[in-house]
Amino acid sequence: MRYQGALATRQGSVADRKVAQYDLDQVDNEIFVARTRHRPLDVAPRIQAIAAGLIDHRSRIGAYQRGVELDGQEATDEAIFKEAKAKVEGVAPGGSLKWRFESLPLPSSPDETLQLEMKIKAANALPLEELKRVVIFTNPDTGESRYRPFLFPADRTCTIVAPASLISADGVLEVEFVNKPLADRVSPIPSSITIPADEIFLLYRVGRFESNFIRAVMLKGVVLAFLAAMSVLAASFLSFPVACLWCFILYLIGLMSSFLQLSTEGYGGPEVVWWFGRIASSILFSLLPDFSKVAAAGNLVDGVMISWAQVFEGAGVFIGVWCVIMLTMAGVIFTRRELARVVA
Repeated sequence: MRYQGALATRQGSVADRKVAQYDLDQVDNEIFVARTRHRPLDVAPRIQAIAAGLIDHRSRIGAYQRGVELDGQEATDEAIFKEAKAKVEGVAPGGSLKWRFESLPLPSSPDETLQLEMKIKAANALPLEELKRVVIFTNPDTGESRYRPFLFPADRTCTIVAPASLISADGVLEVEFVNKPLADRVSPIPSSITIPADEIFLLYRVGRFESNFIRAVMLKGVVLAFLAAMSVLAASFLSFPVACLWCFILYLIGLMSSFLQLSTEGYGGPEVVWWFGRIASSILFSLLPDFSKVAAAGNLVDGVMISWAQVFEGAGVFIGVWCVIMLTMAGVIFTRRELARVVA
């Protein structure tokens, strides 16, 4: 009995070690990695084909010409494009949406995983209300598939994990979203669903978290170098409180630059005023820093790859251009500024 108890304890410890190693492998493959986003390449051609078919059909019955006469060709074509886009991105209850991802790298290990990132919009669900649906990952060459039932929160980005071994030899993976309610812990909610094409990505591993973290720190260093040069310039002709306020305001403008640009694009006044505002805002925003170009926190948290090209581009713009200009101006101002006067 004593030997049997020891053997059972030993078997249990071995099983625990296997489970612990499996968990460590999962963490290593899904968290401590750097991934790059890949969009499905077949969505845009499908939208264009459907839009061309709608234009051809309505031209034959005269509806397209009447729309051009009433609203203009640009507005008519835009309405048809939105209709075609809704057909590609929307699915009724019981239907499905399919995407084809191409030019994917082959996995380097059998335990490597992929992540499908998407956001669904449901007509009959409240925000964050969960809908259980199925996502099917398929290798187009072998026909091997993996079914992934998942609880999709409405209007919120979610991530589904699949094995990277499903990628075909020529780097292709097919993904299908089945809009069929499943009953489980939540009640089934039949609803038409829309998945915008710009809200679906396939993330695959291209590096490690450590190197990604180093590049993120380097981008933060670029921002700090810009702030240091800006503070030197402000101190060359402003008093200490005003220089602090000036740097603080420019820093906030740099953080909100993308939002401010989008806000100015939505103005709908008279055409002359609109063109004047567009030109003035373009000149203004070209002279102001945009820290979104060197933002790294979001990509680092999401595990998305921060490329060396982004680091070099940020360093070239903010250090090679902005810092050189501001330090040169500060040097010129300092040489012409009277700091003290000799009194006889």
